[in-house]
Amino acid sequence: ASASSDNSVIIWDADSGVHALTLSGHSDSVYSVSWSPDGTQLASASSDNSVIIWDADSGVHALTLSGHSDYVNSVSWSPDGSQLASASRDNSVIIWDADSGKPNLTLNGHSAPVNSVSWSPDGSQIASASSDNSVIIWDATTGKPALTLSGHSAPVNSVSWSPDGSQLASASGDLFSSDNSIIIWPYPSLPLLSQINCELATRNLSWQEWQEHLPHTPYHQTCEQWAIPPAAIGK
Repeated sequence: ASASSDNSVIIWDADSGVHALTLSGHSDSVYSVSWSPDGTQLASASSDNSVIIWDADSGVHALTLSGHSDYVNSVSWSPDGSQLASASRDNSVIIWDADSGKPNLTLNGHSAPVNSVSWSPDGSQIASASSDNSVIIWDATTGKPALTLSGHSAPVNSVSWSPDGSQLASASGDLFSSDNSIIIWPYPSLPLLSQINCELATRNLSWQEWQEHLPHTPYHQTCEQWAIPPAAIGK
C-alpha cells in the first residue's frame, strides 16, 4: 500500500505490481499507511488531520479517527490489532481503539511536531520521533513517558523498533542540519542503566560514565525521568 500527496492510498499486488484498489476519502495529502497485523484493514494518516481505517479487501471506508488539530504524520497498529497510534504536527500522539475509533489516551511531551510513531513488538511501549530532536518511549497502557532519547541535533523524522524489541533506530536530518544520521539505541539495557545511575547521582550521565558502561553507543543524556531531589538521597 502506498500513500500519496494526491490524497489517495493505492493497494498494489506485490507479485505482479498491478494496481488492485484505490482508496479515496481523505481531503488532503496522505503521509503514512499501516496494515493491521491480520492484514484485513489498512490505516492511513493525512494532512486533513484525520486517520481513516479501510477494509483492505473491498476498499470500503470503515472509520474516521478525528482528534488531532493538525496534520497527522504517522500511524501504526498495535501488535495485537486492538489499537492504533497516530503522530501529529500538533505535538501529540493519540492511542485509539481500533474497533470504536475513539481515543484511549493522548500522549503529550514533545515540544514540536511528532513525525513518526512505532509500537514495540510486545505492545507494551510506543516510541515517537519529533522535530524537537528527540525520541520518547511511552508506556502504552498509562501513556506516561518512560524515557527520552536525546542524541540527534536535528529533527527526528522516523523511529522503528527491531523485531525482537532489543533496539530502536531513529533517523534525523533536514535541509539546514549536518546531522543526517541514524542512531541505533540499545533497549531495554539502556533505560535500566540510566535509571540506576540517575537514582544514585540525581543527574545526567557524564561522557566518562557513558564510555565506561556503553563505549560503542552514541552519548546522550537520559536521566531526567528518574532524577530525585538531593534531599532524598540516603533516605
